[in-house]
Amino acid sequence: MNQNNNQNYDYEEISLREIIETLIKGSKTIAVCGLIGLIISASVSYFVLEPTYEAETQLMASTTVDKMTNTLGDGSDVDEILDTMSKYPSMTMETYKEQIKNPQILGLTIEQLNLSEKEISISGLSNMVTISNAKNTNLINLKVTYKDPVLATKIANTLANNFTQYISEMVKEKVATSSKFIKDQIDKEKEQLDEALVELKEFLKEPKSMDELKGEVSSKLTILNTYKNNVTNKELQLTTKRAGLKEAKAKLEQINPTIKTTKSLANDALLSQVATESNMGLNETSNILINDEEVNPVYIQLESKIANYEIDIASLQTEISTTKTQIKKIEKELEEARVLLADKSYKDTLINNKVDLAQGTYDSFLNKYETTTIAESAEAGKSAIMIAYQATIPSKPVGPRKALNMAIGLILGTILGVFAIFIRAYWENTSDESTLTKNK
Repeated sequence: MNQNNNQNYDYEEISLREIIETLIKGSKTIAVCGLIGLIISASVSYFVLEPTYEAETQLMASTTVDKMTNTLGDGSDVDEILDTMSKYPSMTMETYKEQIKNPQILGLTIEQLNLSEKEISISGLSNMVTISNAKNTNLINLKVTYKDPVLATKIANTLANNFTQYISEMVKEKVATSSKFIKDQIDKEKEQLDEALVELKEFLKEPKSMDELKGEVSSKLTILNTYKNNVTNKELQLTTKRAGLKEAKAKLEQINPTIKTTKSLANDALLSQVATESNMGLNETSNILINDEEVNPVYIQLESKIANYEIDIASLQTEISTTKTQIKKIEKELEEARVLLADKSYKDTLINNKVDLAQGTYDSFLNKYETTTIAESAEAGKSAIMIAYQATIPSKPVGPRKALNMAIGLILGTILGVFAIFIRAYWENTSDESTLTKNK
């Protein structure tokens, strides 16, 4: 069993030596096939294929228009919107390249040059045109390949002219559309601005302006602070008076209203006079003592002081109460004034913002209309794309590439020869094996 597996393995294995031997044996066949391929490709290149010519023109895309429109406006939202609406069509190099093969442009070129008589369709003309651009430049190369060098040149130049005209008209149409739209909007924005100004005038006619209300609030705040300071000072005075009153009452409780005195008859002027009239001597009157009771002056002073304290306290309480009543009144008036000022300020902000917005929008539309009018009159679209140079009649054909074709024919013929000898070798080997099997 193992022997049979080894035999199968040896049968299926192909060595490198066998491959090389097969190639050496069939070298003549390979050479003949390669030569045949070379002869066929040479015959086709020299006698069958017609020479083709390539006419080239170059276009230059300009960014002048984009730069001009990008610098317009002051950066506000309205200006940005208007810039977007009135901006010329911004086209990249890839867009330009694709637009050159626009069916409208190709159809117009076919009609102008009567290419339909030569059975050149739009798709056929599109296949004849090659578009490319140099890296990091705004140059577009337009190449037309055709068997007639004169007609190839005419097609290239006509295509370039039609394309520049197409771009110019597209830009003009965009400018005209934007100009018409902006002109219509100017009248609407003027009406809104007039309405906002009328509303502002009516607001300014209302009683108590913003400045008056601000002055009133400031004045009431000053008065309120003054009243509050007065209340604070009065309350401090009231506290001091109450403390003094308490102290005086405490002292009064410790002092008798009257005081007892002892004096001689001579010390009393009235009694001394009576004694004199009674023929009493001085010694006698001096020896007579009289016990008496008098009002205490300190007690009287304290009572007077207490009375004054009580009067002052009552007066201060009245003043504090009156001032607090006035404070409440001022606070209420101040609150009303502040509410009125806030409402007035809110309306003032709304109306002024409305006027500013209407004025800004109107000015933006007006400025943009002037810009688009200038651009339209200046025919700015002509600067979007221009012809750098026109195509000239080519003197040498670019095809067919005979050397390349012959090289390809030689390579293909050689490859076919290699396949042929391997197929032949395989056929011979399988035939020999079949014969051996039958003999066994």
